[in-house]
Amino acid sequence: MPMQKQKEKPEGCRTVFIGGLPESINEHIINEIFYVCGEITSIRISKGKGENARKFCHLRFGAKESVDTAVLFSGYRLYTRGENMAIESSRIFVDYAASRDDQQDYERELRAQAREERHRYREEMEKIRLVEEETEKKVKFFTDHAASELLHNLRNEQGSFYESFSTLTQWLERGEVTRKTVATFYALLNCIHNHIKRLVKEKKENEEIVERQKLEQYWRAKKVRDQGETILTVFNAACQKKCWDHFSKAQRRNISDWQKQVMETAVGAKAAFDPEDAKARAQAAGLKALAEKNTSLMWEVESYKNEMELLRDKYAAVFDEKDSQIARLTVALQGLQQYLQNAVLKPPQKEKKKPKAKRGATKKKEEKEQKSEEEEDQAKSSSQEENVGESQEDGTEAKQLDLPHPIQLVRLSENEMALVGVLCSFLSACPSGASAQQITAHVQRHVPGANQETVDKALTSLPMLFEQESEPVGQAWRFCGFTVGKQ
Repeated sequence: MPMQKQKEKPEGCRTVFIGGLPESINEHIINEIFYVCGEITSIRISKGKGENARKFCHLRFGAKESVDTAVLFSGYRLYTRGENMAIESSRIFVDYAASRDDQQDYERELRAQAREERHRYREEMEKIRLVEEETEKKVKFFTDHAASELLHNLRNEQGSFYESFSTLTQWLERGEVTRKTVATFYALLNCIHNHIKRLVKEKKENEEIVERQKLEQYWRAKKVRDQGETILTVFNAACQKKCWDHFSKAQRRNISDWQKQVMETAVGAKAAFDPEDAKARAQAAGLKALAEKNTSLMWEVESYKNEMELLRDKYAAVFDEKDSQIARLTVALQGLQQYLQNAVLKPPQKEKKKPKAKRGATKKKEEKEQKSEEEEDQAKSSSQEENVGESQEDGTEAKQLDLPHPIQLVRLSENEMALVGVLCSFLSACPSGASAQQITAHVQRHVPGANQETVDKALTSLPMLFEQESEPVGQAWRFCGFTVGKQ
C-alpha cells in the first residue's frame, strides 16, 4: 500500500498524526517509541470506521521542535504481540496534524509577543521623555567652574552623554561665547571632535564585524552545500539499476523523497550565499524597479496625451477662427503691398502765399504773374504723363484710383515700403488712433534708421492711407485705407 504524502507544517504545530497502527497497540508502546523525540503531553488512540480499519492516534508534544523528529518515523514497520502472543506488524504513517489547541497556543504566543513589544516600546519612550524633561528642567548657567566640570565629563565620558551635549547646546544658543570664553568653548568643541573620532572607529569596527560574519556565513553555507552534494552522490549511487531493483516500492519512494530533499537543501544553500548569484539577484531587483518606474512614466505620458487631446478638441473652434482671421489679414497685406509698390512718398506742396501787392502796382504786372503760374502747371502735368508712360513701358501698371486725395504714382524703395507696411499694421491694430510719438517709438523698433522726420513725411504724403484727427488729448493718426473706397 503506497504511503501518503506529508502535509506542510502548520504554524505553531506541536501535534502529529500516527496512522496504520496494529490492533494490539497501546499508550505504553507509543510512549516507548516516541519518547526520544521530546516530552509527550497527551496521547489519544482511536479506531477508524469499518471492519478492516486500523487504529490511529494523535500525539502532542511539549515543544514545537519535537514534531520534526517524530515525522521521520513515517514509513517504518511496527511489530507487536497480540493477546495470543501472535506477532502483528503494520507500516505506520506519521504526519503533521492541525490541532485547535496548537493554533490557540500559537495565537496566544503571538499576542504575548506583541504585548511585550508594546510594553518595551512604551518603557523606552517614557525613558526618553523623562530624560528630555530632566534636561529641560536642569538649565545650567555658564560659569568657569561649570565649563571645566563639563569638559572633564566629556573627556572621561562620565555622566549622561545627552545631558552634557544638551548643556553645551544651550550655552551656545544663549550666546555665551565671548572674547573671554572663546578658548573654553573651543576646548569643548575639540573634545566633541574626539567623540566623532570614536564614533568613526566604532563604525569601522562594526563594518568589519559584519564583513567577518558574512564571510563566516558564506563558508558555513559552502560546507552545507558540499556535504549535501556528497550525500547526493550516495543517493545517486543507490538509484542505479543494480541496487534499485532490490528495494521495495515504499523504500524506493522514501529514497526518492530523501534525494529531492537533499537536492533542495544543496541548491538552496548555493543560491542563498553564493556571491555571484547574490549579485545577479541584486541586478535583477534593480532591473525590476526600473521596469516598474518606466511603466509608471508611460502611464503618465498617456494621461498627458489624453489631456492634450481634450484641450485640442475644446479649443479647436477658436483656433480655426483665428487661422481664418490670419489668412484674411495676410491676403489684405499682400494686396496693400502690391498697391504700395507704385506709390511714392512726396510731401504735399504748400500753397504759395501771394505777396500783397504794393501800393501803386499796375495791372500788367499781375497779369504777367498769372500767366507764369499757368505755364508752370502745364509743365508739371506734362512731366507726370511722361512718368506714367515710362512706368507702363517698364511693365508696371500705374493704377488710376478714384480717391479724394490726389497722389503722384512713382516707385517706392525697399526702406520706404517697409516703413509704410509697419505704419499700416500698427495703425490698423489701433482703431482709436495713435499719436506721432507712439508711432515713431514703434517704428524705430522695427525699421532701422527711422526717425520722427521720416515718419511725419510718410504720414503726410499718403492721405489715402493715413488721416489726422483732433482728439481731446491732441492730434492722432488713424489708418483709413479700408474706408477710402466707401467715401
